Amino acid sequence: MTIRSTTTEKPGKACPGELLSFADWASLLLVPLAALAIRRWVFSWGLVTSASMEPTLHAGDRILIRHRPQQNPLLRGDIVIFRSRELKKNLAKRVIGLPGETVSWKNGTVFIGDRALHEPQIQGSFPGEGRVTVPEGCYFLLGDNRLHSLDSRSWKSPFIASKDIRGVVWGKGIFPVHRI
Repeated sequence: MTIRSTTTEKPGKACPGELLSFADWASLLLVPLAALAIRRWVFSWGLVTSASMEPTLHAGDRILIRHRPQQNPLLRGDIVIFRSRELKKNLAKRVIGLPGETVSWKNGTVFIGDRALHEPQIQGSFPGEGRVTVPEGCYFLLGDNRLHSLDSRSWKSPFIASKDIRGVVWGKGIFPVHRI
């Protein structure tokens, strides 16, 4: 004899008042913990609060920040988020000088050693000149909006230690989306 069910209940669905299984409780706990761990150690969101990185980043842009293990070297051109000990706040700037390099600037052009740095994102010129050698374990950082950026050219201590760099801006994480 065959018995057919006449209920429309889907298999595996808990009845009201039924206790959750261990797997259900584990997923309820692990999913939020995994989300917190990803935010803490993998990536997080940030908000651009100044015009110092225009035209690349604008005030009000939301950015996705990939957290950076200290052993991963930065590349020239990376946009980084770091903690400024001098200004006591987080800032976004572009990596220009790498450890051990000599960086100079004159008549609106930045040089690494004696070679002019090609920077298509920079619009216009900027005044002043200077020359520094970046210590080991540190970086020389500049804003893209050179006329309106407080950066390594103007700080009391022009170099940012690797340990103070919190992460790298992911290019595809720049919002609003119409500027990607």
